[in-house]
Amino acid sequence: DFCLSRGLGDVYKRQLRRQVVLETALNLEELQARIPRCIEPHLGPFELVHKLSPGGIVLHLLRAPVTARSFWGRADHEKWHIAQNRRSERVTPYQPLLVGRVVESAGMVRIEGELAPHPKVRTWSWLYVLAGAILLVGGVIKAGSDPAIAVALAALGVLFAVFPHLRAWQGFQMGCGDLLASLEEDFELKEAALPPS
Repeated sequence: DFCLSRGLGDVYKRQLRRQVVLETALNLEELQARIPRCIEPHLGPFELVHKLSPGGIVLHLLRAPVTARSFWGRADHEKWHIAQNRRSERVTPYQPLLVGRVVESAGMVRIEGELAPHPKVRTWSWLYVLAGAILLVGGVIKAGSDPAIAVALAALGVLFAVFPHLRAWQGFQMGCGDLLASLEEDFELKEAALPPS
């Protein structure tokens, strides 16, 4: 059960990745000129900190610098590795990082890369799947003696197995939407179709 649950956790984590191609009408010099105004330089690795949520749950969040700029990280004419500086009410443990390379061809500039949470963020899906499996087994055991309790345990088991994945996916999608909107506002970068693989 433990190995199966860990495997499911890895599957969930892989689903929190999104390949992106971002195009802009700006030329490379214009794009570069906006970097100092919009991206706080951050040369070290992105770090996680532990913060207590209003609900009393310890969250692992990116350690953001104090800045008025929209982003922080590293960006130059070749590579971008940035995170969005999000308002506190929109912070999620699954905040995406943009890791990409700058490509210039035929007068067009684009960034090809991936949005993904910090690699050390944990979904804890395997723990919830294990709890869900225990509840489901309890429901099967109780099915003969008390069908109402069996149904309640089965419903709780499914909820425990699905909830962390849905919460992680929803937080990641919200973070991607916010990050892409800010990139469009600050750099006129718009998401384009991925090239055929």
